[in-house]
Amino acid sequence: MEVTRETAESCIQQSLAPFFTSGYNRPARPQTSPDEGDRQAYRYASLGMQFAGGTLLFAGLGFLLDRWLHVVPAFTVVGLLVGGGLSFYSIYRKVLGDQAAEKAAKDKAGR
Repeated sequence: MEVTRETAESCIQQSLAPFFTSGYNRPARPQTSPDEGDRQAYRYASLGMQFAGGTLLFAGLGFLLDRWLHVVPAFTVVGLLVGGGLSFYSIYRKVLGDQAAEKAAKDKAGR
């Protein structure tokens, strides 16, 4: 039997392919559209803006209350802490809701 170039290449490809292409045999990740990835990025970027906005809003209200009552910056500090706490709680609830929705979608897809 004569060995031709084609049979030699085929033999090499079959014997070496598992070693050099094992990275290609991983399970495929579900493909998401670029729009969905952008939506997730904007959603989480907006959470940072929400935290900053809520904190600054309550601190500003405390500052105005301090000026109106002629008090040391007590209400500013209280507003800052309350705004930060409420903003954190709001973001925490949104993230938990997103995780629960994602888990429900995976469970539904797995059935």
